[in-house]
Amino acid sequence: MSKEEHARLIMDEFEKLRAAIEELTRKQENLAGDTKLVKEMKPEEMSREETGKQLNEQAQEQADYQRDLEKLAQEGLKTTREAMRNSSIPTDTIKEWTENVEIMQNIARQPMANAMRSLRQGAQNPQQRSEEVSQAHQQEQEALQNLQDLQKKMAATLDKMQSKSLADRLRAMGETEKGVAENLQKTLPETIGLSLEKLPPPVRKNINNLAANQEAASKQTRKLQDEIQRFYQRTQSEKHGEVHQQMEETKVVDLLAQVGDFLKENIGSQAMSQSQELAAKFFKWAEMLDGEKGGGGGGGGGGGGQQMSEEDLAKMLELLRIRESQENLREQTRLLDVFKKGRETYTEDTSKLATKQHGLSRDLGKLKKDRLFNKARAWMEGANEAMDDAAAHLERPRTDEPTFNAQTDAMNLLDEALKSLMQSNQQGQGQGQQQGMMAFMQMMAMGQAKPQVGEQPGGQTPGGNTGGGPSDRPNQTYTGDMRGRTGPSRTTERVSGSGTRVLPAEYREALQNYFNAIEKAN
Repeated sequence: MSKEEHARLIMDEFEKLRAAIEELTRKQENLAGDTKLVKEMKPEEMSREETGKQLNEQAQEQADYQRDLEKLAQEGLKTTREAMRNSSIPTDTIKEWTENVEIMQNIARQPMANAMRSLRQGAQNPQQRSEEVSQAHQQEQEALQNLQDLQKKMAATLDKMQSKSLADRLRAMGETEKGVAENLQKTLPETIGLSLEKLPPPVRKNINNLAANQEAASKQTRKLQDEIQRFYQRTQSEKHGEVHQQMEETKVVDLLAQVGDFLKENIGSQAMSQSQELAAKFFKWAEMLDGEKGGGGGGGGGGGGQQMSEEDLAKMLELLRIRESQENLREQTRLLDVFKKGRETYTEDTSKLATKQHGLSRDLGKLKKDRLFNKARAWMEGANEAMDDAAAHLERPRTDEPTFNAQTDAMNLLDEALKSLMQSNQQGQGQGQQQGMMAFMQMMAMGQAKPQVGEQPGGQTPGGNTGGGPSDRPNQTYTGDMRGRTGPSRTTERVSGSGTRVLPAEYREALQNYFNAIEKAN
């Protein structure tokens, strides 16, 4: 599974969340209507015992909706955290979903909770019933309005995600056709003038595979073209309409299938030329869609003072993303060590992991220079050194305990850096300016939590996921050597718990396939 397919999977989960919010909004609207009917009762009717029972039932309904919304918020957190593992999903999209999740939590804990209390008090106190019912109706209406606003915000974010997904998939098709052309360019001297039957077996197998892939590409492009058309019909985005029209006029689906036919007949020069032209068209269409700047789901109120800006929150999310990547890399290292015996590519594989580890260290080194991280810089410098130690071990090559220890130290220190940043930024912020911050903290905690009762840590098997996910090995506390550096020692207490995190069951297996595919692609 490619990054583009994984992003679609994440988007599908967010779409399910939006649909669930829509259904909950409908229920909340019905409840507000029922409360309004009670509010409009005559005094003698309102004071009846039956009315009190009805209010108790409505209070229970509101409690149920509150609980449902809290559960949806938790699912949103899980999906948002999983989205962070895909580098093709922009940081600002992650930020918007953290804000959406916190809005859900605020609705559940404020207007819904208040409405439930007012309904119960009205049921228990006939003398104050009229006043309590009026308050309950007002609070229900507030919850309803907030849910309706949230739906619009989520829809805008999903539109942006889908638009980017469509562009990414077009670009991926361009890369596929570019690869076909490059492949044919290499094999052309061996195939020119020969029938397919007379080609050397390895070359014939390669050509047959390319032809089969072209058939699949044609079908995928038909589906993609239809999705672009539906997006245009729903949003009236001119760019999407223009891209769809050009795809129709170009007959790109037929041309892709035709490349497959050329390959089957071993007309390599025509297949190569047509693949090059198609690649250019796919890249052009992707650029056209990337230029479409969608309307964003707005964040909280104004800034000022020491309040965290949207730019700062994006940087915090980038630090969390580095931490997630480090956890994934540590799991890859662990699995490679488990199955290294008899592995002919062990040295090559550890070299790839070392390159990834150096890349994470560079990213962290750039990020820590920002003034936002002044208070956490010592922790981040310690994490940088731990990453460099891990990379040095991988280059030897080693994937055993010293490497695992250094990677664990890096995660510990990044956790401490994140905690210190959250503590300093929480202070002095009002509710409006903290939008997204609480959800951000909960995503941090989700990565540090131990498995709940009934959850399986889930070890790996040969050939399985090498890109992260649930592990059967806990994040232990190991000591490290700071080599005379000042700042926090690498003997930092382990704060990320077991490091295991159980993904939503409906797409855990698909995500494992994704990370395995990404590892092969790299």
